[in-house]
Amino acid sequence: MKKVLIILAAGHGGKDTGAVSGTAVERDQAIVITDAVADLLKKVGFDVHVCPHDQDTHETIPYLNRKFGDGAFSGPRVGFEIHRDSASGLSKQEASLRCGIYHSGSTRSAKFAGIFVNALEGNGATAASWSRNQNESRFHSLGFINQVEDFRTFIVEAGFVEGQQGDDHMNRLAHIIAAGVIAGIAGCPEVA
Repeated sequence: MKKVLIILAAGHGGKDTGAVSGTAVERDQAIVITDAVADLLKKVGFDVHVCPHDQDTHETIPYLNRKFGDGAFSGPRVGFEIHRDSASGLSKQEASLRCGIYHSGSTRSAKFAGIFVNALEGNGATAASWSRNQNESRFHSLGFINQVEDFRTFIVEAGFVEGQQGDDHMNRLAHIIAAGVIAGIAGCPEVA
């Protein structure tokens, strides 16, 4: 397998809290999960770059384009922005372990996302976990997918912001997401 740089960004960041439910703040949980995913991927030998957590998405996108766009970086790379999902109609337990991935809709992105989701379910995520074309998002534009230039990017939704909390649960989600990244790159190396 070729050496691939994994680029991780915590969803929201800076002053953008993302979803808030009681004391649960999406940005803060996404940072914990992102850092844990980075540590896990480094332990198995991946080169990993974590975007600065004090940047919101609107700052992260130009940062990535400057730092890793064509001409600035020549190696294979793939990026993931990690968020916490929200879910209705599921129990707290199911929602806490339901994860998903948005992809661009290209053949390679869809293949990677399918492998990623299969790995999630094999590593503790619920069967309600999903892979979706970005056009299925309730938002009009997924900037991390559409505006990052010159390399493939995905948005990962890790569990349910109103579900289980605590370090043990954040670490469990990080293990699930890292397993998806590892399986996706092994099964679809052309994604990078």
